[in-house]
Amino acid sequence: MNRLKMKRNAKKITVLAVFGMVMTQPTWAQTPPGWLNWSDKSDAAPAATGQAPETDAQSATPQPLPSQPLGTGETGTNSASGQTVIIQNLLDNVSRLQEQVRDLRGQNEVQENQIQRLQKAQQSAFSSFDDRLSKLEQTGGSTVAPSAPIPPSVPATKEPAVSVPTAPVPASSASAAPAASPAPATSQDAAATAKQQALYNAAFAQLKDGQYDQAITGFQAAIDADPQGQWTPSALFWQGETYYVEQKRDKSEAAYQKILTQFPNSDRVPDALLKTGYIAYDENKNKQARDIFQQVISKYPQSQAANLALDDIAVQEKAPLQLRITEIFRSLQGESESAGWPTVFVRLTGCPLRCVYCDTAYAFTGGERLSLSSILDQVAAYHTQDVCVTGGEPLAQPACLPLLTSLCDAGHLVSLETSGALSIEGVDPRVRVVMDLKTPSSGEAEKNRFENIDLLKTSDEIKFVIGSAEDFKWAVQHVRQFQMDKRFNVLISPVFGEVTPLALADWILESGLRLRFQQQLHKLIWGNEPGH
Repeated sequence: MNRLKMKRNAKKITVLAVFGMVMTQPTWAQTPPGWLNWSDKSDAAPAATGQAPETDAQSATPQPLPSQPLGTGETGTNSASGQTVIIQNLLDNVSRLQEQVRDLRGQNEVQENQIQRLQKAQQSAFSSFDDRLSKLEQTGGSTVAPSAPIPPSVPATKEPAVSVPTAPVPASSASAAPAASPAPATSQDAAATAKQQALYNAAFAQLKDGQYDQAITGFQAAIDADPQGQWTPSALFWQGETYYVEQKRDKSEAAYQKILTQFPNSDRVPDALLKTGYIAYDENKNKQARDIFQQVISKYPQSQAANLALDDIAVQEKAPLQLRITEIFRSLQGESESAGWPTVFVRLTGCPLRCVYCDTAYAFTGGERLSLSSILDQVAAYHTQDVCVTGGEPLAQPACLPLLTSLCDAGHLVSLETSGALSIEGVDPRVRVVMDLKTPSSGEAEKNRFENIDLLKTSDEIKFVIGSAEDFKWAVQHVRQFQMDKRFNVLISPVFGEVTPLALADWILESGLRLRFQQQLHKLIWGNEPGH
């Protein structure tokens, strides 16, 4: 009986002891089992020793991570080392996730900047033009003398409404002059006038919808319907405006000049003359632009165009040499002899060509006017020796020539990517010219100026972009005709996605000419993403 009591008391003491250790050792309850040990040691687990962990108060207090390397704890501390490894692995995972988040944020910022740049370029291209069009429905004045088309419901015998003060008319003819857009009256047939008005309205609707090519064709149809009709000056004016938006300055000016010569009494004359001044200013022909603005002021002092001319003269006097820039960025040169080198690209806005395979159509319009010093500062900030001036067609802006010289003076290795459509005369001889002669598939082959070939240096390059087998035959014909392969480096590139590199390589080998095959390195890396 006593033995039974003693056994029961022993059990109670054991239970109380275990319970006491559990209550006083919270860290022991959380200690990993001894087998959870990723160290290189093979010590026995604490449970196998038959010894409980120490019970001092310090062991129950959270301790900082050991400073010694993980997994190298002393004998008897393997379980703590395993716990440390778990914690450290978790911290490493968190650190990696944080790095990934930072990378994603950086990529997001880059994409946002690119989107903002493209939006800014597009907005700059059309904002002023849209402002003019939005005022056509108003009855008040306008800054560019637009005349809104008369709705078809208006009797056809009425003349186009105008919203600018009329130009001075000689007294002898003032009483007979129409209220708007007077033209030599060679046809008074109401049906012909109605037809011309309908064509004009349709073209104007296309213009407002941004269908520029269709609008140009439509305005021409209105002009052809009655070359001396009362709607012809307005059709010519808006045809010129549309060409101007498309950076086709020569065609734009031709339309304005027709107004000046064929319709000298038209209310469109002051604004047409003003627009020719704008074109001269865009081409950095500052003296010519100033002379035109002075003519507007002296001949039509009461017109809105005269007020604008005064403002333009004031701006011109204060403004330094400027260029219209689409973007300035740093990337790898993807073409020419410099392919692969880090290069700063200065992309100028505007191009008189519209190649079918063009991959930089976003540079046709828009852009931002920057002073020459501002451009040089932005280029210098990249700390890169190679600089490529490209477009668009950079030579469409005459100020491109002083830009090239200034970049050379700053110590840069400068290249110029230009079509064969504009003269390269006047390009600084330190600049390496890469001239892109247009093949038939571009739709612009007739614009090539082959006289440029004799202006090239031996260090310059000629490039052909090949979109078909016919393009390659055409290129070979001209290479042989001008002996280009014996005078310059001739580069042959496939239209991205149209001609396979293998096919072009075979054609080059079969030609027997010294032609250099090249692919657009930047597209192989970044695709068609702008800014590369």
